[in-house]
Order: sequence, then C-alpha cells, then structure tokens
Amino acid sequence: MEEPVTTRSAPAVNPYLVPLSIVVAGMCIAAALYFSNTGASMGNANPTPSPEVVPAANIAEVIDPVTDEDHVRGNASAKVTIIEYSDFQCPFCSTLHPTLKRVMEENADDVRWVYRHFPLESIHPEARPAAIASECVASLGGDAAFWNYADKLFENQSTLGSATFASLATEVGVDAGAFANCLTSGEFESKIDAHMTDAVEVGGTGTPHTIVLVGDKAYPIKGALPYASVKAVVDQALAE
Repeated sequence: MEEPVTTRSAPAVNPYLVPLSIVVAGMCIAAALYFSNTGASMGNANPTPSPEVVPAANIAEVIDPVTDEDHVRGNASAKVTIIEYSDFQCPFCSTLHPTLKRVMEENADDVRWVYRHFPLESIHPEARPAAIASECVASLGGDAAFWNYADKLFENQSTLGSATFASLATEVGVDAGAFANCLTSGEFESKIDAHMTDAVEVGGTGTPHTIVLVGDKAYPIKGALPYASVKAVVDQALAE
C-alpha cells in the first residue's frame, strides 16, 4: 500500500454509509494486494511478480538524473539504481525502509539507493520539517550522517517534531547550534520542491514511490511491497 497524495480535506461522512464503505475499502485493498503481486496464485506463499517495464522515454529520460546533490547509499557507480520518493512521516515509507536496507545489504556492490523527498504535507504536518532537518544534517555532517539520520527518523516516526529532530541530529554528530540555524534558513525549500515535482512527473501518486533503473529500462514500485516482491524486481533489473 501507499499513502496517497491529497490536497483537499475529507467531506463529512454519513454514518449509515460507514459499514458499506468498510466493505468496499476491504475489497479495494484486497484487489490492490493481488495486483501488486502479479502471478500470485491461491495458496502460493512466495508469489513471483511480473514487474512492468516502462520505456525509457516514459520514465528513464524524464526522471532527474542522479547528481552530487542526491543522497546515495551503496556503490555510486552500481549497475542498478533505486530512486525512492519518500516521506518521513508516512507509515508505508517506514515499512519499506528496512526492506530497501536489506536489499542494499545483499547487493551493496551492484545496487545504489537514492533518497528523494516527497512530503505529503496536507496529511503529514511533520513531513516537510523532517525533510528539511535531514537536509540540514547532510549539509553539516555529510551523506553518511544523512542516512544515519534517515534511519533514526523512521525508527522514531511516532515522535516526529522539533525536539526529536534536534536530539537525533545531536546523536549523529551534528552541532546543535548550526543545526538550529539551518532549520530556519530556508536553504533547502527549493530542493524539496524540485524532488516533489520530479516525483509527480515520473508517476508518483503517493508514498513511497520507487523507481528501479537499469540501462534504458525502469521498473516502478508503488507502495510498500513485501521484501520478496521488491527483491524480485531488483533481481530482474540485475539480470538485464
């Protein structure tokens, strides 16, 4: 599942329609899980997905290229690139994060992971502040500090806020005063906006939205698919 982008508040709900809506929602979720694992059959505990290959002209040539401004985990010159558009307050992003960490641990030389921001501000009020905080940590402590901080933000997702941002920054070795000054500088607002624009241009309709790139092919992964499904996509990319 993924956290959908929304820009409007939800309308009032008729209480008599709630039971029906629950049934419909359940059917939608079941359908989403089924089609997220194409090829799964009844009783198959390890379904093998058939990821859609998107032509380069549709994604690979549209997506912003990876630069020194990006946060890269793994081998910078790896064959396969995972670009994740994520939100530090999104529960589905928190679910996917350890999955991608495991993929990286198993393919450190062949895969690189690029983190880009896609804060859903209308439903996650701490998402943009968390993104700004992570960029401040990166500017003051480097990319290793960024990834350490990102891990900690997801681990402490239930307490996101100014106090958590500051304490975690100190934990990863960033000067508290410099961090506080950076938070109010506005230096990284345009970078986050650019990431959000890029996410939408490559088909992002919610978080997490992940693109696995290899050569001139792109494999989109929408939502927090289980490890086996993500691994199957990465393995297919590695086999190209």
